[in-house]
Amino acid sequence: MKNLLGRLTSLLPHPQPSKLSAGEIVDEATSHIQQLQRNGEHLKRKKAVLKGDDQKISFDDHDNKTKLSITTLDHSLLEVNLVSPASNKNFMLHEIISVLNEHGAEAINCRIGVEISTVEERLKELVL
Repeated sequence: MKNLLGRLTSLLPHPQPSKLSAGEIVDEATSHIQQLQRNGEHLKRKKAVLKGDDQKISFDDHDNKTKLSITTLDHSLLEVNLVSPASNKNFMLHEIISVLNEHGAEAINCRIGVEISTVEERLKELVL
């Protein structure tokens, strides 16, 4: 058992066999293994991004403040984010969903947000 603990201690980043009990050595080894696993997962994600498995396409039109971001998270999941001012009447939401449907995509979640400041101003005009 002492031989096994000695070998385990030698694998730790900062071995201090004389200062640690057997339980502490096992705990230290467990936390070190968990840290290595987290680092491995982080490196796998980074590799996927660098390899191009996660693809991101962005478009930013400063003139009318329209922003489009398309992210491929894996081979079967596509995230489309479109931010456009209410004054931009060039397209409707159902047209964007139709384009995605034409290419075999299914809209799973859709959210429409409104800039609060413009709604607040309109409500103040209406009430006051």
